Amino acid sequence: MPVEAIVEKILSDAKTEAEEILRSYRQKVEALEKERDGEVGRLRTEADEEGKLRGEEAVRRLLSSTQMEARKSILRLKQDLIDQVFEVAHDKVRRLKDVEYREFIKALILKVAETGDEEIVVGKRDTKRITPAFVTSVNKALKKAGKEGKLHLGTPSSEITGGVILRRGRKEVNATLSALVAAARRELESEVAEVLLGREG
Repeated sequence: MPVEAIVEKILSDAKTEAEEILRSYRQKVEALEKERDGEVGRLRTEADEEGKLRGEEAVRRLLSSTQMEARKSILRLKQDLIDQVFEVAHDKVRRLKDVEYREFIKALILKVAETGDEEIVVGKRDTKRITPAFVTSVNKALKKAGKEGKLHLGTPSSEITGGVILRRGRKEVNATLSALVAAARRELESEVAEVLLGREG
């Protein structure tokens, strides 16, 4: 399966899950707004009982405070929603079938390898998927691209949840899933928020 098809599938699956998250988010926002409206109504009733001038000022102050708290809560919910979307994208790549995952990693290495003689560091979970035979196939592709084609596997790391680190001397290229998702988030967060939340974002 081509890398473009893998990415398209990941985005499609992430969108489906994001829509479910968004439904939950909207329910929470509605509950917060009802709670806020109920609080405002209660304050207005109290204001009528305490006297118009003092009461209206109290309503204004408390209404302002209540609205500020509601806005903070809604902002936190929106941030949680966006967090979940990027987590879904990360997990979708990590759970790709072995063949699709290897294609993804191969395309990734071909893109980021500078010389073609780097050490490849993978996560411990990936040692059965990113094998010496896989590295040999990547090296052949690197040679065709005019690079050395002498990549070799390093010691696996328990800190890597997916993707790779390419290391050459003191220089590292961090192409782990965590780093890729973080970079995508910096670039796309505002677009994701607009797509998911529309005018609400």
